[in-house]
Amino acid sequence: MTPGPADRTPRHLALGVWCAWVVVATVTAVRHEMWRDEVQAWGIARGARWPWSMLGAVRAEGTPPGWHLVLWLPARVFDSPAVAQVIVVACGATAAWFVLHRMPIAFGWRAAIVFSYFPLYELSGIARSYGVLWMTVVVFLVLRDR
Repeated sequence: MTPGPADRTPRHLALGVWCAWVVVATVTAVRHEMWRDEVQAWGIARGARWPWSMLGAVRAEGTPPGWHLVLWLPARVFDSPAVAQVIVVACGATAAWFVLHRMPIAFGWRAAIVFSYFPLYELSGIARSYGVLWMTVVVFLVLRDR
C-alpha cells in the first residue's frame, strides 16, 4: 500500500487538532441542556434491574435498545444523566481520533469533517445513540482496510 495523505501529516498536528476538538466538544456537551428524550433513555436504563428487563420499556422508544444497553451499567453506578454526555463525547473523541489519524484524505478535509456540525454537535454533544453508531462506523471503515 502506498502512503496516502494520512501518512504524511505530522502526528503533533493531528494530535493538536484532536485536543482542540475534545475541548470544543466537551464545552458543547456541558453547555447543552439535556432534552427529555436524552434523560428518558437514562431513566429507562436506570430503572431496569437487568439489561433484558429494558426490552419492554424501549418498545415505544422508536430506537433499538442498543443505546439503553450502553447506558445500563453506567446508570447502575452513577446517579447523574450527565454521564450519558460523557459517553457520547468519548465516542466522538474516538471517532475523531480515527478520522484525524487514519483517514486517507488530505488533512484539511479530515479537520473539516470532525469540526463540522453533525460530528461535533449532533453526534458528540447530544446524548443519543447516534454518537456510538458514528464511532462504530468510523472505526470499522478505518480498520477494514488493515
